Amino acid sequence: MRNRKSGRTGWAALKLDMSKAYDRVEWVFLQKLMNRLGFAETWIDKIMRCVRSVKYYFRINQEVVGPIIPTRGLRQGDPLSPYLFVLCAYGLSALFTSYEARGWIRGVRVASSSPSVSHLFFADDSLVFFRASLEEGDRVKECLHAYERASGQLINYDKSALSFSPNTNSSLIESIKMVLTIPVVQRHDIYLGLPTVSLRSKRLQFRYLVDRVVKRTQGWGHKCFSVGGKEVLIKSVLQSIPTYAMSCFRIPKSICDEIEKECANFWWGVENGKRKLHWKTWDFLCKPKMRGGLGFRKMDEFNRALLANQFWRLLRNPESLATKVLKGRYFRHGDIMTAGTGTNPSFIWRSLVWSREILDKGLIWRVGNGHSIRIFEDNWVPGLTSKLCIPNETWQNDAKVESLIINGVWDTSAILHNFNPFIAEKIIQTPLLAQHTGDTRFWRFDTKGHYSARDGYRLQRGLFSPPGNQSEHSMQKWWSFIWSLSIPPKFAILSWAVWKERLKILHGNDGLLNERVITWSNTFLTEFQAAKSTARSPPQGRALTSKWKPPEANDLKMNVDACFNEHLNRYSIGGALRDNQGRLLLAFGKQISKPISVLMGELEAVHAGIKLLYDKHIHDVQVTTDSLLAVQAVTTFKDDISYVGLRASVIKDLVQKPVVSSLTYENRLANNVAHIIALFSSCSHSSFVWKNGEFPLWLVNLITLDLSQ
Repeated sequence: MRNRKSGRTGWAALKLDMSKAYDRVEWVFLQKLMNRLGFAETWIDKIMRCVRSVKYYFRINQEVVGPIIPTRGLRQGDPLSPYLFVLCAYGLSALFTSYEARGWIRGVRVASSSPSVSHLFFADDSLVFFRASLEEGDRVKECLHAYERASGQLINYDKSALSFSPNTNSSLIESIKMVLTIPVVQRHDIYLGLPTVSLRSKRLQFRYLVDRVVKRTQGWGHKCFSVGGKEVLIKSVLQSIPTYAMSCFRIPKSICDEIEKECANFWWGVENGKRKLHWKTWDFLCKPKMRGGLGFRKMDEFNRALLANQFWRLLRNPESLATKVLKGRYFRHGDIMTAGTGTNPSFIWRSLVWSREILDKGLIWRVGNGHSIRIFEDNWVPGLTSKLCIPNETWQNDAKVESLIINGVWDTSAILHNFNPFIAEKIIQTPLLAQHTGDTRFWRFDTKGHYSARDGYRLQRGLFSPPGNQSEHSMQKWWSFIWSLSIPPKFAILSWAVWKERLKILHGNDGLLNERVITWSNTFLTEFQAAKSTARSPPQGRALTSKWKPPEANDLKMNVDACFNEHLNRYSIGGALRDNQGRLLLAFGKQISKPISVLMGELEAVHAGIKLLYDKHIHDVQVTTDSLLAVQAVTTFKDDISYVGLRASVIKDLVQKPVVSSLTYENRLANNVAHIIALFSSCSHSSFVWKNGEFPLWLVNLITLDLSQ
């Protein structure tokens, strides 16, 4: 709207303010709205009983008066109230949507191919957009009055505000103002606590973040905080102040530097109005604790990680309103991961594109049909961090992965012919499990494939990279030991300081090992010994059974396992089906290609065992594995978009009665028979399925030994 300076049609934005929003909600309206939305009658009855249970008591002249039973309103502070209020706001949203569908109100479009937006609601903060005309102004007023009559809500017209695009005629502005009886402002500066207009000077626009940090540190003054207390205050208070703004905008580097400067001054302290000497740089203190620092945040990198989280949400929700609006403006016919900034981009879009670098490094394609994945331009091979090189001139830059797939399996001959053995092996190991669902991206550093700001920050800090040498690995183990000690934080930090100075002296540098440091060490040692002498012993866990446990009466039990034969460099799976007396009924084993992870190998064993039960029409079987992660992956695979989640979802569909009664975990000793069968299959020349009467002697003896233990 701010950029619409020409054209005959102007636009208007109305920011609504609800008067006593929670207190005026009519219970009848809430009940009928839930009924119209399709909630069950029993559910509605329970909710309304909660709403009507409110009673108020007052203390007047030392006497309690009441109860006073209200007939409308939602109780503030009740955890249920915000959700019920959102339902009420949905009624107003439905009204505006209906008016827009009938053509009575036309929403704003940021581009010709973007959807129109007539309103944005967040709890009681509401923005309404419409074309600047008397007709649409009347319709907006009609819509608001209808909502007021039905819901009991009352709009505070004095605190509401109306703004217009620069090309709107001044006389028309006055006419619409008279119709709506709402004051006109030049622009809405703040919405949901953030600026709605981007100023030329971003440093000036976000200066308030530094002011808030300074105000907080000045409020704490010269109180005697321990170093442990200072660490907590910096991490949980000072560095969290700009988090909300950083989630939506790229904060200028100079603002981030000033925030870090204030944090450093608070950490080292102030004496006689002057800051004390900073013995370590802030960059050093921002190193992870496992690498010798204190784990404070680098604000610029944290800003990028938070913005990447918003970018990830856009990528994962292509049908959301925000994604559709941005797609119509910046990547109408392309992909959000390759979209440029475009011409005259918004500050938000430039901020999002700046954050995309993190996702470029951490995202990887999950191969489905291979139609959307470029062989040489995208990251798609598990275990490789770089893109593939074009092997020869016959390949095009935009060649797709689908050209390497034939009838749902990898074209091994073409892969081995065009790529070196290492790359070819990695490609062939990549599972092909989702050809019906298509290709999708997932975050390689999360077990379920989802990006988080924490992972994005850790990636920038290099925490996903292994130690460069044995010395770094040893130091990481030492720092892990220091920070895992069961001692107060201040003593952990003091021991960190002492050890850093010790390392300086050992390596010939001038350290600060003076009387103060020695005093720190003695105090730490004394208090640590006292705490250690009074520490409670940890609770003892339950002893794990090492014996095979029979299933329930009339049920069967199949133990499955995956193993790796180091001598033959082969991966294999195996399993055994037994009755409740321990008698062997069925055994199977086969070799598999190298899985992308140990967990994927265990899931392959579970899948093969269950598939065999379906093929043999065997019912009422308890499937057991010695991988707790595999069991958890199947039972909690929801929202898992990685290869593991895809395989787990397939298994989940198979784990159902009457074939499979349950999927359980047992330790390795109780699952020993399945493990040995899997190990044997790694030496076998072919896969096998043995039935009663076909079992080799060594397997019969193994079962006998297992039952005798």
